[in-house]
Amino acid sequence: MGETSDRHETGEVAVFHHRFKHYGGGERVADALADALDADLFTLYVTDRCSDETDATPLKQDKYMSGLTGRVFRRLAVENIARSIDVEHVDLSEYGTVITTGDFAHFYLPTDEQRHFHYLHTPNRDYFNAPEYRALAGGRLNPVKTLYFQWLRGRDLDHVNHVDRWLCNSEFVADRCSRFYAPPEDDISVVNPPVNWTELGDAIPAHKRRDYWVTVGRLVPAKRLDVMMDAFRERDDRLIIAGDGRIREELETDAPGNVEFAGYVSDEQKRELIREARGFLFAGERECFGMSVAEALSAGTPVIGVRSGNISNMVHGGEGTLETANGALTEPTPEGFRDAIADADTTEWNHAGIREDAERYSRERFIREVQRTVTGKRSPSEVVS
Repeated sequence: MGETSDRHETGEVAVFHHRFKHYGGGERVADALADALDADLFTLYVTDRCSDETDATPLKQDKYMSGLTGRVFRRLAVENIARSIDVEHVDLSEYGTVITTGDFAHFYLPTDEQRHFHYLHTPNRDYFNAPEYRALAGGRLNPVKTLYFQWLRGRDLDHVNHVDRWLCNSEFVADRCSRFYAPPEDDISVVNPPVNWTELGDAIPAHKRRDYWVTVGRLVPAKRLDVMMDAFRERDDRLIIAGDGRIREELETDAPGNVEFAGYVSDEQKRELIREARGFLFAGERECFGMSVAEALSAGTPVIGVRSGNISNMVHGGEGTLETANGALTEPTPEGFRDAIADADTTEWNHAGIREDAERYSRERFIREVQRTVTGKRSPSEVVS
């Protein structure tokens, strides 16, 4: 795809996603936002691996994708600086409403007449969250890296007032938005990302489920997969780990015999693994939403998760307004998971009820909430119901 400068002739709403470098959760949300609002979708650039996944119009394709120059601009520090500048020069002035999403996308400068919404996955953890910031800014060249992240943080905060309303992907991120950006409380809404709730089908009853537990995701240290593996060293049933990543070889070397590595799995394979499992395990640190957890619950599969990040808002024992227990929370230790799994083994789970509770993560609910938040109108299905 070449440099694109043609303006779209129609469309009252535009969605701008910072980049389509990988097709992950953020990119799926950008496409879903555009679908929900019948909006035109724009981005800075689209890599070859994403070109078949999205119809987004790239605005700076040549700069980021052409030969050696493009490779330079895609390097972390250079790209962060370039994107923070390039987003300010994106011209979507023909649209009455612009929804931005992704790192630095809220740097977009609206016209006086435009309404600017930002869908927030999290304030940038590299310079707002202490563990990530200290890890990245420490070590060699500490003063230079510190000044660099302080500059980015200052740039970030300078653009907060350009956003009229924040759509946050979770209650956890809404708290972060309130703390770091401090917009008026009425300007923050929580709109969970959508999962393919319908495609997961009816929940499989307990007696038809297979004798294994499962976890799905990238194999990186922050997911604390070693903790879950250690919990199975004294168990007879299996743990299946689906996904790939840079620490896979290290994990496989230390895994007990009842832990299996499925590697990368297709969406269909992932759905079947989750639907047929006795339960789903999650130990990730400070998770901003928890897409895999939402998928597990949408399949009627109970979740054993950690008291960290947004997982505490998703997994419960039947407290509050949600009467059906959908799992349990524990500490990120092998002993904590081992005890929670043992308790789950003796629990009579209402798998159909777990799935029904998880309808709040469906694509249909996402569309209704986005339309209501952005346009102030209810969808026809809401009016009928």
